[in-house]
Amino acid sequence: MKTFSDAWTIAKMKSVPDMKRNPLTIAILLLLTGGMPLTFVYMFGGATSLAGGLVGAFVSSAPALALFASAQDINFDNYTKLRQIFVSKPIRPVSYVLGTSLSSLIYSAPGIVLFGALLLQRGLFTPATALLATGAMLLGWVVVSSMGFILSGYLINASPYSMNAIINIFAFGMAYLTPVYYPASALGGLSWLSVLTPISAAANIVRTLGGLAPMNGLTLLSLAVLVAEGLLFTLVFVARSRWRED
Repeated sequence: MKTFSDAWTIAKMKSVPDMKRNPLTIAILLLLTGGMPLTFVYMFGGATSLAGGLVGAFVSSAPALALFASAQDINFDNYTKLRQIFVSKPIRPVSYVLGTSLSSLIYSAPGIVLFGALLLQRGLFTPATALLATGAMLLGWVVVSSMGFILSGYLINASPYSMNAIINIFAFGMAYLTPVYYPASALGGLSWLSVLTPISAAANIVRTLGGLAPMNGLTLLSLAVLVAEGLLFTLVFVARSRWRED
């Protein structure tokens, strides 16, 4: 229990003060995950595509930010000596990383609530399917968080500029290039590729729960791959979790 208690304390320290000090950050996040993508969805797909775009905004809100949280572990926390404070305390590395991941979830909570409420308002979700969709989104967040911290471990000696560029490529690639804001069927015979990235796999599941796609083999494959990735990357992350020295 101490691991989770410490993680929750760290999560609040790394999110709530910043959100109070600079609430415009929330608006920027909503713009990146909802405003800009939905504008393009409407421009190129029309009003009928907005429901699928809202699914993408809902699904990508937390996972996309989780990758940036892993970058913060190396850059901002080292610059402000925040991590050194935790290293000097009887806090396990797992608690620190879990707290950092949870801080990204707290940051993305307004977007999750907003886009989830819009999906409910449009009748795509019932209370039951909303809970299932949230579970799928959180599973994607777990996978991306674990991937991000494993990746950051290999970038510990990279310059801040190089590391941020790599993280940005991964984050924007997974959120915008894969079938998240658009259906996997747009890929035709290559639609199965959508199960390979956690955000698009979660989007496949949520799209089915919202009645925008049929329950078929792609949905089941997305669920199986997402669960397998969650177990694999979490186990690897826990096994490699340790305080890293510069």
